[in-house]
Amino acid sequence: MASVVLMALAACATTEPAVRLAERLDESTGVTVTTLDRPLEFFCPLPEKGLDAASFADLGLAETNRMGARSYYLWFSLLWGRVGADRPELPKISTLVVDLGVERLSFRAAERASPPVRMRLYTPAAKWSEEFAFALTTDQVRAIAHSSLPTLSVETESREAFAFTLWKPPTETLRRFSDELLDGIFAPP
Repeated sequence: MASVVLMALAACATTEPAVRLAERLDESTGVTVTTLDRPLEFFCPLPEKGLDAASFADLGLAETNRMGARSYYLWFSLLWGRVGADRPELPKISTLVVDLGVERLSFRAAERASPPVRMRLYTPAAKWSEEFAFALTTDQVRAIAHSSLPTLSVETESREAFAFTLWKPPTETLRRFSDELLDGIFAPP
């Protein structure tokens, strides 16, 4: 009997908690916002300039739903690394490119969108991180959600280019975002 109880406890300890999309209501607008459980995290190392010169970026998908009218957004946050003597102020972003392996999506900073909510779609890495939102088509959402190892590149207004690599693997919510929200496939609770 004791061995059966121990085996049951061991089975419970090894099962992972269910991964779910995050859903919140923006009470000031009445819009429901659905996001990944956490954004994708990227880094851009600059070893020649030291550890504190590395920049970090976060990328997330979001759906807004106002009484059945759904819109999709790509949320992007950038935390620049140390600013050195050769760069007295932070660079201004011109273009974000999301490379999905088979497809590249390009977003111009001047074409940023304003989601119909007053709350933040995600929490950025720091209060001084730059945040952007870009409107997405359902095909773009599917492409991002089903990409295995996306990379980012950021071009600044001064034509500097920075390449960002995925830091941590995406959670299951990346694929579920597309499967559940766009395709109506709901996993049992």
